[in-house]
Amino acid sequence: TVYTELHAATSDEALPQIEDALTAYGEVDFIYGVGGDFGNAACSALANYDYDTKVVTTGIDQGTLDNFDAGTITMVNGDYFVNGIYTVVALLNYLEGNPLVDEDGSAPWIYNSTSIDINENTVDVFRKVFVERLCYSDEELQQMTYAYNPDFTLADMEQIVSNYGFEDRVAQAVEDGIVTAEEAEAAGVDLGLSLI
Repeated sequence: TVYTELHAATSDEALPQIEDALTAYGEVDFIYGVGGDFGNAACSALANYDYDTKVVTTGIDQGTLDNFDAGTITMVNGDYFVNGIYTVVALLNYLEGNPLVDEDGSAPWIYNSTSIDINENTVDVFRKVFVERLCYSDEELQQMTYAYNPDFTLADMEQIVSNYGFEDRVAQAVEDGIVTAEEAEAAGVDLGLSLI
């Protein structure tokens, strides 16, 4: 049973709404927040109760990861800006006179970007690779634009999107010195290295 649907633009707006709903309906099985602000507000509201209510949210930010670490958010999902990055890359190429279009001259629909499962083993590395920085380095982003790489094509973009995933980005972060090989392997990323 869905008891209520609430709408708020910020955590500050969401918190009293959630508190009111908990007062009206009591303990519920779960609260689903669309956006980190709502999920984080749900965690704050539930701190006042001895409920076994699960919080699930879409929208990854530092607060949701902290709540995930603390066990107050059960599951969090989101693309963490990667689709926005790809959109900006496509726009920059267009503005630089290198539109990334298919054989018909149409803008492509690239829809195979991978979701990332964040769990207790991956959350710290995820934070370092995706939250504290962009998941692509400045040099990688430059190579995706015509101004720095005049040979960049739609096929290249499709390959980048196809390769995207936790393992790909963490392996690159190891190479860039953002995380250690030990941290990556503890997060389940097989680098094919011997850590002796």
